[in-house]
Amino acid sequence: FVIGNGPELYFVDHDMIANKVDGELVVNQNDLQTYDVSIKNIGALDADADSYTVRLMQETESGSIELASTSGLAIASLEEMNYSFDITFTDVENTKIYTEIVYASDLKPENNMTLPINISVKPENTVHTVIAPEQNEGWSYPVGGGSYVLTQSIYYASELQNSGIVNGISIYYDNTGL
Repeated sequence: FVIGNGPELYFVDHDMIANKVDGELVVNQNDLQTYDVSIKNIGALDADADSYTVRLMQETESGSIELASTSGLAIASLEEMNYSFDITFTDVENTKIYTEIVYASDLKPENNMTLPINISVKPENTVHTVIAPEQNEGWSYPVGGGSYVLTQSIYYASELQNSGIVNGISIYYDNTGL
């Protein structure tokens, strides 16, 4: 199968790829969560309905376990498709989940899994409090280097207007625009 007038691109007849899994990274124990999964048929031929299975997997100490799965819908060559899985984590833990496609006809199974994403499961009724605006643009960096200074802040539960125990603080830093 060849596309275009420039370099020739060759596709195998059957090749499904798992693009991504997306959802909340910090969740409460026993709360229903939805994880969205994206797959794409990059094979030259269409894949029939029920010819493949999309699975949401969890890594454990004893191996991977299936959290949810669905039989695949018909998908044309070069078409992307999305699936949603509703799951509940019952254990307080840090774990990893990923998407896996089971497709017997796939000629390149090495691309049938997404990279795992880290999930932090907190005790039930944990209150997640934002302590800074989500968009805080400025010249402060959470890491040291060059002439920049590493800073930190300590917060007590009373300062966050919540009772209970502070069991974690996370920071998100995106330097793509610098």
